Amino acid sequence: MATALDEQVLDLVVSKLATITIANGYEETVLGVHRPPVDLFDLAAADCPALIVRKKTKLTESNLRLAEDLDLEVEVLCAVDGSAADVHEALTDLVADVKKLVHANRLWNNGSSNLAVATRLVEDRIHETEVQEDVASAVVRFLVQARADLANPYVTKTI
Repeated sequence: MATALDEQVLDLVVSKLATITIANGYEETVLGVHRPPVDLFDLAAADCPALIVRKKTKLTESNLRLAEDLDLEVEVLCAVDGSAADVHEALTDLVADVKKLVHANRLWNNGSSNLAVATRLVEDRIHETEVQEDVASAVVRFLVQARADLANPYVTKTI
């Protein structure tokens, strides 16, 4: 069964984020990358560092060249052990690791073609807490711009 282009991008984002390890040159080693229905409340400190990838918005616009331009806003929730002594450093390192990976994969190449025409970081923010929590979190948002064929929304369209 074919997968729509926006889901192909999200699947690739998840698989690439799973490569965040110290052995691959990052500051943290991610123990799990999840998609909804998993949420921050489902994670325990032992599951961290972890990432949750969510599709926030998908805007589409047809153009005159039989293509559909997609603007896909992706949100990555970064979670670390909230009871660790260096929780702030671990969280900022994980955010930096996600940003590094996104920057290195701006065209989201799946091995045979680029799924996107551009990617840009929109925001990164650490969630402030007043009390000690099991899991501390931050968010990284980025916009993936892709172009699908109007006649076949499962493939990219080159103009």
